[in-house]
Amino acid sequence: MDQEDKCLRCGQCCFMPDLENFVPTTTPCPYLRFDNQGKTFCSIYEHRLGTHLAPGIVCGMRYQDPLDYENCPYNTGTICYRVNRETVELLPPEK
Repeated sequence: MDQEDKCLRCGQCCFMPDLENFVPTTTPCPYLRFDNQGKTFCSIYEHRLGTHLAPGIVCGMRYQDPLDYENCPYNTGTICYRVNRETVELLPPEK
């Protein structure tokens, strides 16, 4: 299975991080687009990897992101967040 076959296109991992506090923010990547069915896509998808998004922020593969996001199949069991354009919420640990 290709690594990207698991993506649900929620876009949570495409919100810009706060590098000082190492948490996601409510600011989406400038290339993240939202469709009318609640899915997301990257407007530079074919050229995204290695793209400098902001000082200290470079687009990479999801598995390289150490944070977990709500319902993401790439999660590794670390601190989990729910992220959207209005809020960033730290979720309680799964039991």
